[in-house]
Amino acid sequence: MRYLCAFIALCALWGTACGPDARQIEKQIENYRARVAVDPNNAEAHYQLGRAHLTLGRYEQGVSHLKDAVRLSKKHAPAHRDLGWALSQLQEYRAAEPWLLKALEMKPCDRATLSSLLAHKVRLALTTLAIVLGVAVERFVLRPLIGENAISVIMLTIGLAAVLKAVVQMLFGTAVREQPSIL
Repeated sequence: MRYLCAFIALCALWGTACGPDARQIEKQIENYRARVAVDPNNAEAHYQLGRAHLTLGRYEQGVSHLKDAVRLSKKHAPAHRDLGWALSQLQEYRAAEPWLLKALEMKPCDRATLSSLLAHKVRLALTTLAIVLGVAVERFVLRPLIGENAISVIMLTIGLAAVLKAVVQMLFGTAVREQPSIL
């Protein structure tokens, strides 16, 4: 038991030592804000400020600064890519795709752009699949149960949830997956 506790503590310490700390990112944000205040036409400062906001999960603020970076520098491929990625995270799929395609046009072999575009397409396909599946279940499974006992509907819903969970685990596995940070 002692070794297990020590292992967990070491893993926690190692995980916090590997990534940038929120305080460090806040300092970066302040530095980039100062750069933007001095030179509002500095596309790179807007880009870095937007990326820092995205790292902290502040997608709306990140999108705002990335749009400024793209407006100031039309050939800034990473700004186009990150803007598309952030809009995709905000589930603004129609707005995200043109930015990702423009970034791909500027840098066709950029792995980060390709992976962002692929993740966007997969997210869009899974969202569409979820909508279609929801409508199909409602129409063909739940609707025929109108007028039946409430317990029948509840039991069917529980069984259906178990089947869907099993299918998802078969397709994607049981490991927790996270989006990689962009910084």
